[in-house]
Amino acid sequence: MIPITCFENERDAQLKFKQDLIDPSNKLSSWDIKEDCCQWTGVVCDNFTCHVRKIQLRSPYEDSEKEALGGKRNPSLLDLKHLQYLDLTLNYFDGAYIPSFIGSIATLRYLNLSGAGFSGTIPPQLGNVTTMRYLDLRSNYGLLSGNLQWLSRLVLLRHLDMSDVDLSKALDWLQVTSNLPSLVELHLSNCELKNPSNSTIPNWLYSLSHLESLSLRRNLLHGAVSIAIENLTSLVSLDLSYNQLQGSIPTSLGKLSLNHNNLTGELPQTLRNCSSLLIIALSENKLTGTVPLWMGNASLGLIVLDLHSNNFLGNLPYELCRLSSLQILDVAHNNLFGPVPRCFANFSVMAKISNSSYSMYWSSPHSTLEFQDNANLVAKGREVEYRTTLGLVTSMDLSGNNLSGEIPEELTKLVGLWSLNLSGNHLTGRIPRNIGDMRQLESLDLSLNQLSGVVPPSMSSLTFLSHLNLSFNNLTGTIPSSTQLQSKNESSFYGNNLCGPPTQTRHSLQKLIDKQMKKKERDFRKRCSLQAWHLDLQLGFGLCWVPILFRRSWRITYFRVLEDI
Repeated sequence: MIPITCFENERDAQLKFKQDLIDPSNKLSSWDIKEDCCQWTGVVCDNFTCHVRKIQLRSPYEDSEKEALGGKRNPSLLDLKHLQYLDLTLNYFDGAYIPSFIGSIATLRYLNLSGAGFSGTIPPQLGNVTTMRYLDLRSNYGLLSGNLQWLSRLVLLRHLDMSDVDLSKALDWLQVTSNLPSLVELHLSNCELKNPSNSTIPNWLYSLSHLESLSLRRNLLHGAVSIAIENLTSLVSLDLSYNQLQGSIPTSLGKLSLNHNNLTGELPQTLRNCSSLLIIALSENKLTGTVPLWMGNASLGLIVLDLHSNNFLGNLPYELCRLSSLQILDVAHNNLFGPVPRCFANFSVMAKISNSSYSMYWSSPHSTLEFQDNANLVAKGREVEYRTTLGLVTSMDLSGNNLSGEIPEELTKLVGLWSLNLSGNHLTGRIPRNIGDMRQLESLDLSLNQLSGVVPPSMSSLTFLSHLNLSFNNLTGTIPSSTQLQSKNESSFYGNNLCGPPTQTRHSLQKLIDKQMKKKERDFRKRCSLQAWHLDLQLGFGLCWVPILFRRSWRITYFRVLEDI
């Protein structure tokens, strides 16, 4: 095979580009004039033509300026006449404008500038790249666009993500996006979008019928959702979380995310026909009724079930135990009662230890569409949003209900569980003695229950545990010895009768205070007894001496006795 060697002018163009960059981690050390640029880090050349086709300089670490590229963006990339792919994701360009020269790279098909620290107005010149199929500008929090007419020229665009871009003044956003004929994936989350003038959701959402994935979460949209969404026949993923939507719940989706709206009523029976559902996320609404029995049969491939902060009541149905693929179960802050089902140990994904690093995605059977999912979980004592790492998370949150009975020993079989939260219930009995088998646990919260007995010695095996809360139970005895347990804040154990580190200092001090108080009390009693004896003696002596002083005959007799002695 003839080795691939790059063209000199393309090598020089990239060296000029490198020259103006700030590279704190020396990522581009291989970009040397003496080396073949087709072998440089992040550079891919065409196997046949040897032209530079791809530059991928994505930073591997989010929020790490030490690893990120910065500095100026030299327009020398314009000399790469065959460049199709440019990725500068997660670098840090410190609020600089997106360079307008990118709009002159006529061959570009893929552009990803997400999380790269750009700000200012999106250059309309990007609309000149009519070959563009994929455009990702999300997570550049100072970025804005007053209108989106430049987008209308990107007729081949299939994937558009402008989440976190300020589009509050882009009143043409719907008109433009609904007329992109090739678009199958649209993400405009947290863009301050409002309904088009004098329009409710059913009137305009219908125009997006060609989409397979739609995310408009965290905007200012309002209206009912059911009628319009049922017209989106190609849609497999929908995320309208954190808006002001009302009405009932639609069907026929692979992902249903309507968190943080004003949805009311019970879960509709029609959801039982959605056999393709992987994600049901309906948290922070006003849904009522029981968790339906049919949910355990609706979609056996369900990965995420998030119903937290609604008004569901009744028992946790045992039918949920059929959802063996379940990765995240969150029914916190409802009105559920009864025991924790022992058969929750059937959640086989939670029972496996995964060492892989992957992102959860959905593949459409009708296209090559793939999209990453995200979820908001309360773990480690705070709400966290997981995006690219969601595939690594396994979580069970049953907190803030009225569950009773003991914690099933069977739950300790979920050895792959990352977060377990059973706080704020009425659970009794002991902490399962084999809880140390759940060695992947990073977050464990059993607070605000009525648990008794000792902290199991096996808990010292939880070496990954970074958040622990056992406060306000009826636990007794000594806290087991381990680096993880002794490093926790004392507040993790408040409201119990526990001793040993990290409560040892306070416990020993209290014992010392009690001991000193008892000693003082004994000393006080001794002093009181001695003083009383002296008083009795003095009083008796006084009673005898007073008559002698005042009667002459008694004094004479007293002194005669002393003389005889």
